[in-house]
Amino acid sequence: MSICQTARESTNTVMGWESPLAKTEEFILLGEGHYRFKVVHFEKDFYEDDSTSCPVANLRLEIDNEHGNVVINQKLFLTEGNIQMISDFFASIGMTPEEDAPPAWDEIVGKEGGCHIIQKKLDFKTINSVDKFIPRN
Repeated sequence: MSICQTARESTNTVMGWESPLAKTEEFILLGEGHYRFKVVHFEKDFYEDDSTSCPVANLRLEIDNEHGNVVINQKLFLTEGNIQMISDFFASIGMTPEEDAPPAWDEIVGKEGGCHIIQKKLDFKTINSVDKFIPRN
């Protein structure tokens, strides 16, 4: 998917070189804690670099809270090292697969679950990041 396709999906407006810069919504940094989310987008992708490659699930999670609507882009790399995170994601949205059955990835959009959000410090900014998904009881 190209950057322009991604831009169209998220805002429905592609800018030109002569377009004025309109003020965008202010970034909301959530406090660390448990939050409810809704899966609003899912895309199958593939990750590759010099040392590894694997399928990756690109998720867009929407968190509605007292400060406003927050969208978090979450990647789930399909590797054995991430089995617990993937299992907890499906358990959090109430879709734990039967033993030896593949997860129903194409049915996750619209599902709601719980997660623990932390603030992740990057080189030049701090972002909201899913630390873990909270399985339903």
